[in-house]
Amino acid sequence: FAESHSPEEVVAYLNSLFSFMIDSVQRYGGVINQFLGDGFMATFGAPVSEGNVAQKAVLASIDIIQKVKQENEAENIPLTKIGIGLHFGEAVIGNIGSSVRKQYSITGNVVIMASRLEQLNKRMHSQLIISEEVYNELDREVKFRFIPQKPLRVKGIHLPVLLFVFNEDQTKRTLFENHTSA
Repeated sequence: FAESHSPEEVVAYLNSLFSFMIDSVQRYGGVINQFLGDGFMATFGAPVSEGNVAQKAVLASIDIIQKVKQENEAENIPLTKIGIGLHFGEAVIGNIGSSVRKQYSITGNVVIMASRLEQLNKRMHSQLIISEEVYNELDREVKFRFIPQKPLRVKGIHLPVLLFVFNEDQTKRTLFENHTSA
């Protein structure tokens, strides 16, 4: 999109996407930590953790996916595909940088793993990939919407990890089929 449009058109497009995406994140108690070009990093449970933050992150992600689909179908935005990666764990938050410039940020393995999962969406032709740690925190009715994958090596992680991919059509299959089809 950026290649064939003016910078102003790119900014307008991103702002239209980010508008409803940010609403979804905030509705489920998340905070936008930073914008990263055509994406952003959101955190749930930092600096204060309330309730099942992994489930809130998943529900916000599903909400975003559904809204992108609606906007695509209504032709309110150019055809847009997104990728979201979620991981659950401890992180370090605070001012990161130097004495010249600092930024409030979040870092740690949890952030790196989420970024790696987000990057896998293109390869796996998916929109939402969650780690086993996220999956284990979900209620049964939300778990039902994910299909387990074979353990996979993730860049920078030594051992293969078990991942789960969101499937919008999951309601057509039984829970038993989901776990035996991987």
